[in-house]
Order: sequence, then C-alpha cells, then structure tokens
Amino acid sequence: MAIHSQFNKTVSTKRLTAVVGTYKEEWADNIVSLLCAMHPVSSELTSVGGGMFATHKLYCAVDADVQIGDRVYSNAEPYTVIGVDEYNFGRCAGNQHLRVMLKKGI
Repeated sequence: MAIHSQFNKTVSTKRLTAVVGTYKEEWADNIVSLLCAMHPVSSELTSVGGGMFATHKLYCAVDADVQIGDRVYSNAEPYTVIGVDEYNFGRCAGNQHLRVMLKKGI
C-alpha cells in the first residue's frame, strides 16, 4: 500500500519572506493546501531548543516545498517545522515521502 493513501489531512504552510526595500521579514503563504498525514510523536512533552513542546510527525509528498523554520497550520493551530527528512523505500514511487518533525506552538 502506497503511503499517500494514508494522507487524510490538509494543512497550510507559511514561510518568512523579505519585505522589499526594508530589512524586515513577514510570514507569507507558502502552501495553501498540503495533503498529508499528521500524528503526535508521544503524549509527553519533549525538550526542543531549551523549551518543552508537544512534537508531531507529518508525512507528505516527497516534492512538497517544506523547510525547517516554516510554520504549518492545522485547524488554525500553529506548528513549527524543526526537521525534514526525505524517504525513498525501494524503487516504488508510492513509497517516497517527506517526514517532517513539528513542534506545537510558536
């Protein structure tokens, strides 16, 4: 069974982009509708970057434009991307995907 058949959620992403003519950055829409699967890593909080956060894994298409530092929004709740890994199990394209590590909150 291909992993994309498990994608049952749609999220959006935002990325910091430069404001032309200034040194400022602002959050701008990156992906409006990303089909994925998203699951909590554990029911316990995890230490990430000096703080305690709930962590989640998000699985999506291998060609999705997701980078560390992006924000993912699911049901208006923000998550921050803290890791992105590309997986290719075997030669079947249906097994290729991105595994994205998220921390809940900003």
